[in-house]
Amino acid sequence: MKLKIFIIILIILLFCLALDNSRETLLKEVSGITDDDITNAKNNLQSLSLFDAFVLTVYNTEDLKIGSESYFQALEKKRQAFGNFLPYLAFQGNYVLPTSIKGSAPASNSGISTGISLYGRQNILTGLSEWGDYSLAEKDMELSKMQLSAMTSSLLFDVSTAYYSILSFQDLYKTNNEILSLYKQTRAEIARRTAIGRSKASDLARIDTQIYQLEAQIKDIETNLNSAKLALSVLTGIDSFLLKDTFNFSEIPDAMEKADELLLMRPDVKFAGIMLEKADISHSAAIGGHLPNIYAHGAYSIYSRGPGNDYYIGLGAELPIFEGGSTQAKIKEADSQKKAAELNLTKVKKDAKQDIIDSAMLLNSSKSQYDAYQKAYDSAQKTYRAVMTDYTRDRVTVLDVLSSLTSLQTSRNDFERINLTRKLYRIKLGIAVYEYSGKNIKLIEGVK
Repeated sequence: MKLKIFIIILIILLFCLALDNSRETLLKEVSGITDDDITNAKNNLQSLSLFDAFVLTVYNTEDLKIGSESYFQALEKKRQAFGNFLPYLAFQGNYVLPTSIKGSAPASNSGISTGISLYGRQNILTGLSEWGDYSLAEKDMELSKMQLSAMTSSLLFDVSTAYYSILSFQDLYKTNNEILSLYKQTRAEIARRTAIGRSKASDLARIDTQIYQLEAQIKDIETNLNSAKLALSVLTGIDSFLLKDTFNFSEIPDAMEKADELLLMRPDVKFAGIMLEKADISHSAAIGGHLPNIYAHGAYSIYSRGPGNDYYIGLGAELPIFEGGSTQAKIKEADSQKKAAELNLTKVKKDAKQDIIDSAMLLNSSKSQYDAYQKAYDSAQKTYRAVMTDYTRDRVTVLDVLSSLTSLQTSRNDFERINLTRKLYRIKLGIAVYEYSGKNIKLIEGVK
């Protein structure tokens, strides 16, 4: 008998310990990255793609690891709740004093004797508290996963912002240096013309002013570029890298029209839905406070110095009659929490829909701007070439030359900026509709 009890306890403990508690497995499931992705990213530091930068950020960040602990805390709550369904076993010991208290029955007649016994109790029904605790713990695990998913999406956007900031400043740095070279070529021509009396000395002074201003702008761009590199370095945990943009600019058809459908995939909407489910469970558990408590209990005597049976088994029941109104108060509290959760879910859906629509509008607007800026840049190039030709023939002034150079610089900077901005807007829309999630994270490189 004792051996059977020991075996039952051992099986229960092994079952509880058999549940998966791998933190790495959880983070890989939520982020969608694999060990191969991490290895490849570490080997691609001289041609770092956006996906590689994201992989290294997930691998190095403490935020996700901290967030994952809430999942395992919920897991332990679930195990505790599961334990409430199992029998309670304990050793009980009694020592009866030799002399009874005056006026009480003798120890031999009280049914109590000195000894040690194994006591057990199995709850059959205690309202709905066990079911409620277990169900709430399961929902807490789901909530933790949703929180991790939201954190992963936020990390992707942070990495994307830092990544494309670097590319943007690199393009600006390159463009402005090329424009500076054109300014210097133009200055050489003006200097030549001034030397032979075909241009004024003030023309040379004007272009020198433009050159000095542009050199100052390049210094400022270089500072911003270093700051952007530092931001990405902090996120990824690497100090030296070269970027290679491989982002796949795919389309999301009818994102605005399908916003009501797409928002259901978002972790914030799912989170709010789970909170409503938790409130419903709490409400049901509170109502269960009116139900009776039924349990079986018994004891097996291991050692006894007095007469009596070696064991006993009994069935107990309790029906709540008066608890000072606490049960009804819990029901009303849970009902209020449920109403608040319903309102919050409605609000979150509205905000999510607005986020999707705003992201789609930004992307659509950037497409139109891209086409317009491209035309403006092409026109500025033609204008500059035409002005320089006319300048050598004394048909235009140096002010026309400077104006065409300024327009060329501005239009090219705008074109390079919108080219990268529209990619960032595309990523923002992908995050808004939960496109880049879990195993689908590789869609940013066109890998399904």
